[in-house]
Amino acid sequence: MTRLVDVHPTPLMTTVRRGVLALGTMAALGLGLSGCGGGDQVKTFTPSKIVSFGDEASVLASEVVGSGQINGLKHTVNAVLIERGVISQFVPALPTGATFLDTQWTATYGAWYPTAPEVGSPAVVADTGNSVVRRLFTMDVTYTPSGGGSTVTNASSTVGFDYAYLCTQNRLWIQLLANSYGLGYKSQCGLDSDGAVTYAAAGATVADVATQVTTHYSELNDSTLVTMLAGQNDILAAYDSADTTPVAEAALKLKGQQLGAIVNEIIKTGARVLVVTVPDLSYSPYARADGDAGRARMRALVAAFNDGLIGSGGVKNDGHFIGRVKGYEQVRYMTDDASTYGLSNVVDPVCDP
Repeated sequence: MTRLVDVHPTPLMTTVRRGVLALGTMAALGLGLSGCGGGDQVKTFTPSKIVSFGDEASVLASEVVGSGQINGLKHTVNAVLIERGVISQFVPALPTGATFLDTQWTATYGAWYPTAPEVGSPAVVADTGNSVVRRLFTMDVTYTPSGGGSTVTNASSTVGFDYAYLCTQNRLWIQLLANSYGLGYKSQCGLDSDGAVTYAAAGATVADVATQVTTHYSELNDSTLVTMLAGQNDILAAYDSADTTPVAEAALKLKGQQLGAIVNEIIKTGARVLVVTVPDLSYSPYARADGDAGRARMRALVAAFNDGLIGSGGVKNDGHFIGRVKGYEQVRYMTDDASTYGLSNVVDPVCDP
């Protein structure tokens, strides 16, 4: 087997929206939540459960494939473990005692996939934590007959490949956070630990997040850590609108305050909330494509939303129930000083839309 990264436009998900930015190690920030009263720390808060709300940056999605279902898919790069050439799927079958030359896959796979004709539809063949999809292709197969001798090639054979989607690889920021507490999103990612769940949805706006929280409000209590990252879809809609930047900024500041009010309502349950400010989307390929003017507009809109979220009229800053991750600043740091963070390309989109 070899581990490859699936960035091809297969029937499974890649990225959905234009402004999505990888959050990477941001989950390592803001973890010092504590129960405290005016100044000194009294007790470190350790959650027994994590509940996530928001948009596609916090989604672990499912997708039906044939008669089965793939779980734990992300709206970014999904890690895949690929077994090249499932012997039982060779049509015609190899002769008894023949030796399949596995090295041919290493030499040809990169150039061959995904140009080979696919036979039939993908199907889920196993789900033991991974979600394994078998896909059938037509290609030439080379083998050594029983007893040795010259190699033989079966032209246009049907060959099976197994793709195991590893939902605990290339983890989302919420997974990194949950794993740091020994928890995970097992019901949505079979390889993960248990104790966390995400109700985030792709394309969700602040209004959608309000519905998410209302629907699951009764699940929150004083042993729950809630993660909240939302706003980019409201910002993208404003960016695409014909509204002048000042008008759009005013509307987005109000949206940020509305998200702050949702957070303030959550803490009435006793739950702690980790709020992430919206990353600076002016660094996204979508904004970059519009040049300096587009980037300036996007930066102003993101700043307006975040000002509403964490400024006056936004989340309560009581130092007890709410922690903040500086997503806006951190993405700027990581992009402006990419080499320090081990990044080699902070300009090009990771997936072709």
